[in-house]
Amino acid sequence: MVKKLLIIAMAVTMISGTSIATVYANANPPAEETPTEVVQETTTEKNKDTEKAEDTGRVTGESNNSAFSTPGNAQLVDDKENDDTKQFLTIQTKKGDTFYMVIDRSSNTENVYMMSLVDENDLAEFLDETEKDKETEESTVVIPETTPETTPAVEEETEVKKEEKTGMNIVLVEQDGTRSFLTNPHGTLRSLKVEHIQMPFPESAKIVCFASIFVFPKIGPDKLVQIFSQAKKQGKIVCADMTKRKKGETLEDMEEVFSYIDYLFPNDEEAMLLTETESVEEAAERIKSTGVENVIIKCGKRGCYIRTDVENCWIAAEENVKCIDTTGAGDSFAAGFLNALLNGKGVKECAKEGNRYGAEAVQHIGATTWLR
Repeated sequence: MVKKLLIIAMAVTMISGTSIATVYANANPPAEETPTEVVQETTTEKNKDTEKAEDTGRVTGESNNSAFSTPGNAQLVDDKENDDTKQFLTIQTKKGDTFYMVIDRSSNTENVYMMSLVDENDLAEFLDETEKDKETEESTVVIPETTPETTPAVEEETEVKKEEKTGMNIVLVEQDGTRSFLTNPHGTLRSLKVEHIQMPFPESAKIVCFASIFVFPKIGPDKLVQIFSQAKKQGKIVCADMTKRKKGETLEDMEEVFSYIDYLFPNDEEAMLLTETESVEEAAERIKSTGVENVIIKCGKRGCYIRTDVENCWIAAEENVKCIDTTGAGDSFAAGFLNALLNGKGVKECAKEGNRYGAEAVQHIGATTWLR
């Protein structure tokens, strides 16, 4: 049944994908006692120099405005700030190595996060053992030389754009499990176009799921209509989730897009922001009026709210859940919902399964740890 599920997770599977690093830091680390050695100077001039350095808090040279004598070994590529509390620096060495530094000033102390670039070799370490074994088996297959005829291998058309950088999200997780994202603005996430999506979709797929509306700057409402209308022409079930709107989009702007969607999975904040309403129920009603067949609003520990032609109710969340990290909870909800849908379950049962998958996800660090 898994083969019949096609999820177009744009930020992960298209072109280069997106690497996610979850970062934790102690805001107030305990001070460690460091032994100090006091050296007494024998001249009055040296004592004066030392006192001057202590007063300014800086190491001074012969001139107050002189630069370091040794040339720098790296350059600042990018310097971004987020609401005056978080600063995102991109630094590149002369050898071409890229490093990222995040300075978080939102608490009483400045927290500094240093990160290096994550590449394919790093990600390979996270492959399941079964995947590694499968790759090993495939690489050791030998075709006997006595075989009279062989079918030439068909090379997949793969385009690698070296000038494009793999997308990266830095996830900052609070003690209560809530998180915020720092996204590299120069990654492939921002350059994805509708031309990169392979259409028509495979005939074997029953579901086309788009993740996520409002994520890709170059895939606006008109392009979404192009994607979803193609899926409907092929008789697919069309599903999508959302993020918060980025360009002030209104519900009216999205009305034609939503008319093609069978199942929409926004969370409560996203739904109320788009519809400019004050309650989940009202937001669901307004979204339903655009033509969405089934509106399922994810509400965290409150569960989810469903609005269909025949249902209008809350589905309670799982009990006794210890939330550690909410990263990937919404995606896990959608996976559970769609898995139940493919198995012929009704919308209520699908929502319960979505809640169960989401509850499993938040009890582990990282988006996919619970699947291993």
